[in-house]
Amino acid sequence: MSGLLEDFLHDLLGDRARHVTPYMLRLCDLPVPPEGRPLLDDLSPEALRQRMWNAAAETLGAASRSRPIVVVFEDLHWADPSSIGLVRELGRHVRSWSILIVLTTRSNSARVAPLLDELATGDAGAIVNLKPLGEDVVRALMDELLVTSDRAPLLRDRIVAKAEGNPFYLISFLRSLVDDGLGVVRNGRVDVDGPADDLDLPDSLHALVASRIDSVDAAAKQVLRLASVLGRSFSREFLGRLMETEAPRPEFDGVLDRLVTRQLLDSESSGDYKFSHAVVREVAYQDMLASDRRRLHGSVARLLAANSVDATEQSVALLAWHHEHAHQSRDASRCYEIAAELAQRTHANDEALSYLAAATRLADTSETDRILILREHSGDLQHLVGRFELAADQFKSIVEEISPDKGPVMAARLFRKMARTFTPRQRAPDALAKLKEAKEILDRQPARLRGTPWWNEYLESELELMWILYMNARSEELAVLAHTLEPEFHAHGNATQRMNFHRSLILLELRQQRFRVGPATVSRAAKVLDEMDVIDDQTVVTFAMFGHAFTLLWSGQIEQADIRLREVLAKATRIGDAERTVLCLTYLAVTARFRNDTDNARAFALAAQSAARRNRSPMYDGVASANLAWVAWRRGEEDVASLCDEATRLLATYANYPLQWLLKFVELARSLAADQPDLPGAMATVQVMAQPSQQLLRADVQEALEAAASAESDGRLPALHELMRVATHAGYL
Repeated sequence: MSGLLEDFLHDLLGDRARHVTPYMLRLCDLPVPPEGRPLLDDLSPEALRQRMWNAAAETLGAASRSRPIVVVFEDLHWADPSSIGLVRELGRHVRSWSILIVLTTRSNSARVAPLLDELATGDAGAIVNLKPLGEDVVRALMDELLVTSDRAPLLRDRIVAKAEGNPFYLISFLRSLVDDGLGVVRNGRVDVDGPADDLDLPDSLHALVASRIDSVDAAAKQVLRLASVLGRSFSREFLGRLMETEAPRPEFDGVLDRLVTRQLLDSESSGDYKFSHAVVREVAYQDMLASDRRRLHGSVARLLAANSVDATEQSVALLAWHHEHAHQSRDASRCYEIAAELAQRTHANDEALSYLAAATRLADTSETDRILILREHSGDLQHLVGRFELAADQFKSIVEEISPDKGPVMAARLFRKMARTFTPRQRAPDALAKLKEAKEILDRQPARLRGTPWWNEYLESELELMWILYMNARSEELAVLAHTLEPEFHAHGNATQRMNFHRSLILLELRQQRFRVGPATVSRAAKVLDEMDVIDDQTVVTFAMFGHAFTLLWSGQIEQADIRLREVLAKATRIGDAERTVLCLTYLAVTARFRNDTDNARAFALAAQSAARRNRSPMYDGVASANLAWVAWRRGEEDVASLCDEATRLLATYANYPLQWLLKFVELARSLAADQPDLPGAMATVQVMAQPSQQLLRADVQEALEAAASAESDGRLPALHELMRVATHAGYL
């Protein structure tokens, strides 16, 4: 099977297959050959999942270019978070693929509802609510499966009425006939001995499954109930230990085999067991008194706690789940909090968020300070993974609830964190407004009370302001602020804050130099990176690594920049840093452009587009469209015009973005390639690139740009063609 998949991917993707195959093999739970394992080593669970999703997306996207594809996901209501994440990732690409994704799920699944709402938004998705099977279809099924259907019309009519269009009712009823000795299987159909019209029919599917469970012996029934406490799947060994806690101890030998024979349980190749259908487990579980369920969950929790040696995220989360269902809320909350800490150590951020939500929900209401910390921590994680709106809402809700006696530092910190959520979405006015509130709160603190916590928060707010000023090309204000703050950072800043201040100075230099970077700036960025040895916060380290890569790129060291950006991308993906991920993907597409590598430029631009849309970052979405337009132009593809229009629309409100040439050179090429060159349009494009807010291009290209911008009427067309020539030679086009 592995060989077939590897051959398929090689034929489909060519050289790209070696980057995709290990992740597709892991996604399909197939062995990964030794040469592919280095790509998987040291990846956090979340990073590995994202790589597998990206690999699946690239594979399906490539396959859909030659023929339309239909992908079906059945029973999504039973899917784990990773599977739902895969569907969400694929759903983001449907507009650009020849692909139909079909999902089947229960309509009342709270787990799936947000995904359905997201996928059905716009014109690319639709929700089709399936009605129960019609009576004619149920009768047809009866005729296929029940020998006596034609000679027992009353039975058929009664089954049609009871089934209410649910085929599982029919299947379960037929199984019950065989279980009870009332029917036998002949040639794939059930034949009923005796008068079929007199058979009892349960009123519902749950009642039917309950009747099947009631038909087994007492020992088997007790084993089913105990196993149902353990979940859909369970091990024979642990079930035996749970049974030993019961008095009197239930019979065990041979019972599991009998339940497998009755098709109430399935045996797994691993030696574990699984309920044949989730409804069987639900009915067995609900058949117990609530007090018995709580007692058994408590017994399981004690067994897990007593046998815990090396606590893992999964083991602690399972312990928390059983504490929760034993109504031991305080213990459950603490265990979920520990599980969140363990998950975050491996950067399994989605799991950590789930555990934090449970820890908060189950915490004792008297633990107000702890609850606030849990909620703030959840907001921090939401921000890290790019769910900025959710993070902002979380911080806002805490601000609205905290009492004044919590002090100014906490309130200011929350306002600052709210400001941070707006910056990646390019909403500078909102960010500045929240930051102003944070600073006003801090300013109200008397100078004599400004201890270390106050200074820490004050400097964090100033760092955030420096970043906002940089992003919005307010270089003069940034320079004044940096000069004012330098002594304060040296006097009161910790190691991380001083390093971030130095990084901000590098950003100021980039703006002042108009992104034509000299060796001194690259050297200073490398020095900032050297200061990372004492920094524990990996998001800070990742940002500094990106800063160094960014200076390498605009100093003309394309190959070194590409290597460094790939390193940063790997780290950002591993820790789940959504902001740095979109930056790395964006500029890896640019390094590919400079190398005239349309394959990688497209791959990185598509990935950047997906990441930008997840982050709700229209500016980087626009840059991705610009890079895709360049690919389309280089390849002579028809969609270059629509991609340029999309990039123009998205970048229209971000005139301060200093790399407008990523789009404008493609637009200029289109203007001049027309049968009747659009000279006014071409000149307008040149004027945009010549603005002081824009990057200084390589000296010969900048000289040609300025010459074209200032050319007289009769010299404009030759000047524009000369600009195109040198820009193409320099790799800008």
